[in-house]
Amino acid sequence: MASPPLSSNKKPEVRYEEYMASSKWRVKSEMVLDRDGYECRTCTSKSDLEVHHRTYERFGNEELGDLVTLCHECHEAITNVFRNRRYENLTYEPSEVLRKTPAMENEENENGDTNIEVQTHRRITPTYAQRTTGRPPE
Repeated sequence: MASPPLSSNKKPEVRYEEYMASSKWRVKSEMVLDRDGYECRTCTSKSDLEVHHRTYERFGNEELGDLVTLCHECHEAITNVFRNRRYENLTYEPSEVLRKTPAMENEENENGDTNIEVQTHRRITPTYAQRTTGRPPE
């Protein structure tokens, strides 16, 4: 008798959008909200609550400790910190970046590539006082 085929150690891929819309996620996130007393674990807000993944290691089969209740504002702030850490050391060559805006006239080089104009200054939004007086900053 032949032995059954060996199973792969690779986990089945769980699609983020499908899982986050599933009843399994709704039940699990409700458990986390209940555990955390329906308040943000960072600022104690009780409105605009979301459940944040502390890790995606067990995504789709999370332990309750992998999840934490945050308000929308704290969730965005924490997510942005992690995104910045993840992408801070990435650099791109101009040839790796696709242009999203139409090219200006005569911007194509001899290889058929489009040159990209890079601005070297930041636009600073005027303060409230500067906007109300209508005067430029001194």
